[in-house]
Amino acid sequence: MIMAEVWGYRPDGSNPCRHIVKYREQARQRYLSPDELVRVGQALAVALDAGEINAHMDAAIRLLLLTGARVSEILGARWEWVDWNRRVIALPESKTGAKPLFLSDQAIELLRVRKAAAEGSDNPHVIEGRLAKKPLVNLAKPWALIRKRAGVEDVRIHDLRHTAASIGVASGLNLPVIGRLLGHTQAATTQRYAHVDIDPALAAINTIGAAIAASLSGEKTELREDGADAGENESVESGS
Repeated sequence: MIMAEVWGYRPDGSNPCRHIVKYREQARQRYLSPDELVRVGQALAVALDAGEINAHMDAAIRLLLLTGARVSEILGARWEWVDWNRRVIALPESKTGAKPLFLSDQAIELLRVRKAAAEGSDNPHVIEGRLAKKPLVNLAKPWALIRKRAGVEDVRIHDLRHTAASIGVASGLNLPVIGRLLGHTQAATTQRYAHVDIDPALAAINTIGAAIAASLSGEKTELREDGADAGENESVESGS
């Protein structure tokens, strides 16, 4: 309607929607508990063995948990962006601009396995799709299968990102560092932590990666299941 006025199709100030109050969305705070992570790990293993999902789908879901990245960031990742020495996937562009995805020991190992499996392939993408040289474009069906089998049908694929943050908080990690790991949509918030060294960030992602990998493999952790304050602090939830 605003553009209709700009283009001269309606008189200025004639937008009939100007007095309508916008629906106030409620922030969603859902993340996987340690027990739920165990079930997700079991569901992934069963689905992979049964051929219900392929290795790329399995890797994508695990990387979402291990990195706290957005779905588009993982599905769009290319091998040329993987810096093995710095232990990051250096995204040239994301929702918040260029940023690194920090890689835990567990994420590095997963990527090494995928790299070895991709030897001889001309697909430049870490998560390959069915079409030649194209990435996997959608995780909706694989995740729907996994969450149903794991009994977590209310968990969206994006909640895996929140899970990484909640585990970091429950592990006592510094909130600014967690905010740096996830990235922020608010430029001022992101800039505030731009001076954070790469070493604390790597230490943080290693802590998160170890906890998630342990749960996915069926080991119980001692983390609190309530994820206290995980969804209540802007430095964690910004850019979700």
